[in-house]
Amino acid sequence: MDFKEGKIEMVYAKIEDLVSNQQEIIKLKVYSKSADMATFLVMKIIMFVVVGLFVLFLNIGLSIWLGEILGETYYGFFALAGFYAISALIIKTFLYRNIEYKINNFFLFKILKGENL
Repeated sequence: MDFKEGKIEMVYAKIEDLVSNQQEIIKLKVYSKSADMATFLVMKIIMFVVVGLFVLFLNIGLSIWLGEILGETYYGFFALAGFYAISALIIKTFLYRNIEYKINNFFLFKILKGENL
C-alpha cells in the first residue's frame, strides 16, 4: 500500500506542477497580448493626434483660401463644413457597417494572433 500511495502522491505532485506551469503560461500570454494591444493603441493615438493637427491646419488654410475665392472668409468655412457634413452623411448611410466590421476583425486578429483555432 505504501508503494501505491507514494506513486499516487508523486503523480499528484506532478499534476500540481503541470497545472501551476499552465497557469503561469496563460498569465504570460495575457501579459504579452495586453502589452501588444497597449503599444498598438498608444501608437495609434499618437498618429491620430499628429494627423489630426495636420488636417486641422490644412482645413483652416483651405477654408481661408476658399473664402478669398468666394468673397468672404467665412464662406470658405461654411463651404468646408458643408462638405464634411455631406461626407459624414454618406459614410454613415453607406459605409458604417463595412468600416465597423473591418475594425472588429482587425482587433480580433490582433488579439488572437498566433492562436490555433
